[in-house]
Amino acid sequence: MDDCWGILQSLNSTQQTIYLSRTDGKGYLLGRHPECDVTIDHPQVSNRHCLIFKENKVDTQAGPQEFSGDHVQLTSSSSKSGAAIEDHSFIFKQLALHKEHQSALHEKYLIGGTLGQGNFAEVKLATERSTGKKFAVKIINKLRFRQKSKLNEALQREIAILMAIKHPCIISTHGVYDEQDFLYIVLELVDGGELFDLIEQKQRFSEPETRLVFYQLFQAIKYLHDRGITHRDMKPENILLDSKSPLRVKVSDFGLAKIVGEASFTQTLCGTPNYVAPEVLQLPQHRQYSKGVDLWSLGVILYICLCGFPPFADELGPPSMQAQIKEGIYNFPSPYWDNVSAEAIDLVKRLLQVNPQERLTVDEALEHPWMKIEDRVQEDASISSYFDTLKHEFSRVHTTLSSETPEVCKREPMADSSHASLKRPRMQ
Repeated sequence: MDDCWGILQSLNSTQQTIYLSRTDGKGYLLGRHPECDVTIDHPQVSNRHCLIFKENKVDTQAGPQEFSGDHVQLTSSSSKSGAAIEDHSFIFKQLALHKEHQSALHEKYLIGGTLGQGNFAEVKLATERSTGKKFAVKIINKLRFRQKSKLNEALQREIAILMAIKHPCIISTHGVYDEQDFLYIVLELVDGGELFDLIEQKQRFSEPETRLVFYQLFQAIKYLHDRGITHRDMKPENILLDSKSPLRVKVSDFGLAKIVGEASFTQTLCGTPNYVAPEVLQLPQHRQYSKGVDLWSLGVILYICLCGFPPFADELGPPSMQAQIKEGIYNFPSPYWDNVSAEAIDLVKRLLQVNPQERLTVDEALEHPWMKIEDRVQEDASISSYFDTLKHEFSRVHTTLSSETPEVCKREPMADSSHASLKRPRMQ
């Protein structure tokens, strides 16, 4: 196999030796779960135990990336013994790499114009030289966020997780290039624009349109949460449009907190807190948050989709936007909300709970009565039909998380009829 860069040589005649050749950034996932490339049925092995992938560095190396503390020991070719787990032992052998396999990002891709500029990275168009296929490459200046010029082990773990993600409503990662001063993440190219721009254009979505978008968003966040990943920066600018008719969305920019560093990430979020959960705005010594921050952000986005403007804004003060968020001060002003169903308003309220323990989980959000409404075919046949297509597609994405339903406290809306305008937060 000319394109093989490594071998997992089995030490057990019943376990197949694996030849490693993937170079698209996906790697090989090992674990007990049926989704894994190599399924190992052993109680000491996690569902998604580790990912082996080729990292594109100047000194190109290949190696295993653990997902959990207990692990199958993958030894180098110089080791005299395999893993400690009986009947599931491998020796990892890295093959000598040909010169063409040691190319850096610019040798493999032609870098084009800028597609976008965010708080943490610049995004440029990249064309694969060998195929002409288009990608988006996210360029992160590591010196801006970290003292060390090379990625540490914790960060490499995050990169490994990003590369293992595969969901129809999440932007896929095709490769990571770790160079001296920059980290390049090669991503699936989605060129339909941002959800933010479509909201500005349409001013507001109908309930069937909004329900279609949120079915996809809840499914994407459920996939991440089931795998222990919190997005932390859900906002319309990070929801890309794969198709406008019917509405097909993809979530981007998850995992950036660990890549750019916790302090820099949180400081930037607090500087533009439009979609940030109350617990994130607490003082550092009191700041504790979990997956619930994503559900708060989705509640803000749901509010905006249904009426066209945000629930929290400085122009609605006093108090300040941060105080509004911390205290859960918002309303459903007339006439903008007069024709919105009670079920939709109830879902917004249950997502915008200041106490994260009272906030819906993503599984509960998917089971909310508003998400279960069957849109009339005569009202929008394309949306109704596409819902069926999505449900069939998502049924193939296996998840295992279950949760109990908490009691939810309701906050009555204020009577004030004023509202804020939808604005793109300025970058810090």
